Amino acid sequence: MKPRLLALYLLATGLLLSTMGCSKKNDPESTANTASYVSDGRRVSCTATADLYTNAGTDYLTLDLTTAPQLTAGKETLRLLYVKSTSDPASAYELTQLQQFDSGAIIILYAADAYTLTPNSDGTFSGTFSSGAKHPNPGITAPTLTSGVFTNVRP
Repeated sequence: MKPRLLALYLLATGLLLSTMGCSKKNDPESTANTASYVSDGRRVSCTATADLYTNAGTDYLTLDLTTAPQLTAGKETLRLLYVKSTSDPASAYELTQLQQFDSGAIIILYAADAYTLTPNSDGTFSGTFSSGAKHPNPGITAPTLTSGVFTNVRP
């Protein structure tokens, strides 16, 4: 009887250990997406998050690319704002503006020079972007953004 009990114990332990490797973490850090861009020659690595909302027949898709790891000076975020008519397909989104935030305050507005946005079949978005700066104060020069990329960002 003892060998049979030992065999059952080993079988149960084996099954338990084999299912532990298949468990899925659902905390925010395990689902965080990455992105990057180059700001005047400096590569910036980011965590990407997205939000979708509708207002008065217009769909808005915002992508927030937050510097990771955080800078000692505070949180730095580049926001990409895409817009389309609610009746249009997701492929119709247009990048209308990029906004640079430093510790929550907007510091630079950018116009989109070039971009791609691909709605993926799983509901995520991937794309590329680049931009020269457009700032309300002509005396302020802002960095040029190039080689921007994000992959599989889920709203």
